[in-house]
Amino acid sequence: MFYKSGDYQLTNFELTNHYEQDDVVYIKKYNPDRTISLAYYDASAKNYYIKRFVIETLTMDKRFRCITDGNKNYIIGATDHPEPELLIRKGKKKDGTEETISLLEYDIKGWKAIGTKLNDKDISAIEMVQKEDVEDVKAPTSNEDTPDSDDNANTTVPKDDPLLDELLKKDKEKKITPPTSIEQSRLFD
Repeated sequence: MFYKSGDYQLTNFELTNHYEQDDVVYIKKYNPDRTISLAYYDASAKNYYIKRFVIETLTMDKRFRCITDGNKNYIIGATDHPEPELLIRKGKKKDGTEETISLLEYDIKGWKAIGTKLNDKDISAIEMVQKEDVEDVKAPTSNEDTPDSDDNANTTVPKDDPLLDELLKKDKEKKITPPTSIEQSRLFD
């Protein structure tokens, strides 16, 4: 979870966790294989910065500062999307232009690094382009899509439910009925 103040924090999945909506910039389940891309404003330097890094700290429920210190410094946006983009508005509203840049061009550095300064002084606004998340999808084998017998004739399987697919696959192997309820703790595995 990334806060507007410039901190990030790893938390557990407790339902009792509460977060201030106005302070949270980005919240998502931690994936150690994903690179974090963020844009922030440094008030003392009066510049925007782009930063890409992999989270190295695994301490739970402790905030870590990932941008330069300063009272008026803040994170504009963050994402762990594999193809992050940033929308930059330049100039005044009537005469301004918009440009979308790919953040893949920027180097991945450590989480303590300052980041790369955007050199354009004519920037009026910046925002992260919110894309639909790409999940790791396994390609189905030719045998998975065809029913073996009448056992699955009345079963409709949603295409995008990996947990149900796994349960039905185990059902085919063991020839038992799928469980009717799933423990809440298994929902987050």
